[in-house]
Amino acid sequence: NVVLVDHNEYAQSADGIEDANIVEIVDHHKIGGITTDVPISFRVMPVGCSCTVIYNMFKENNVEVPYEIAGLLLSAILSDTLIFKSPTTTEMDKLACQELAKIANVNMESYGMEMFKVGTSLDEFSIEEIVNMDFKEFDMSGKRVGIGQVFTLDIDSILSKKDDFLSYINSTEYDMLVLAVTDIIKEGSYLIYKAEDKLISEAFNVEASQGVFSEGVVSRKKQLVPNLTAAVKNI
Repeated sequence: NVVLVDHNEYAQSADGIEDANIVEIVDHHKIGGITTDVPISFRVMPVGCSCTVIYNMFKENNVEVPYEIAGLLLSAILSDTLIFKSPTTTEMDKLACQELAKIANVNMESYGMEMFKVGTSLDEFSIEEIVNMDFKEFDMSGKRVGIGQVFTLDIDSILSKKDDFLSYINSTEYDMLVLAVTDIIKEGSYLIYKAEDKLISEAFNVEASQGVFSEGVVSRKKQLVPNLTAAVKNI
């Protein structure tokens, strides 16, 4: 018996998920291709983080949120919403963070910035690990597309290895692969990709080149995926 959290597509799940008995789904992404033989509890909400949904499930069931769990939920929401800078952010996310910060006894703004400073150093990771750190696969008009995203405050350390990233990305079996290196201070993403330049230009309204900066693009769910999906259809 399996509960899927923060995803609802076979390609994004664990190996062998097709043979599992899926009993519940809790998510905040678009609905994918998973089917079940019987009705299940399917909770998908258009919020910035699945942990916002989970926190509200705690409240609905009158279950007290432990201190440690409050810290984890708060961290996840602040991370997913880029401390409320992401276009996916909702008032429900903000309210959840306010309440969770009280339980965790932290100032959510200063805690969030400190969390990003500590958590976005990528020096110890290999090229392959960085690309696959937060990676999801999609089917776009029959094309197998991979999208990886990393958040870092040290953009130069990534872009200085651009050729190494390209070498790995181009060696993959994906028809297209885009790595978005997101700068939460500049509120945009640098794109390294296995794709035609004209497709990247079409998707993000930029003059495409490896490492091009796409201003305002910080969300895979609301920007990277729909923009690329539309561009693949149009080209």
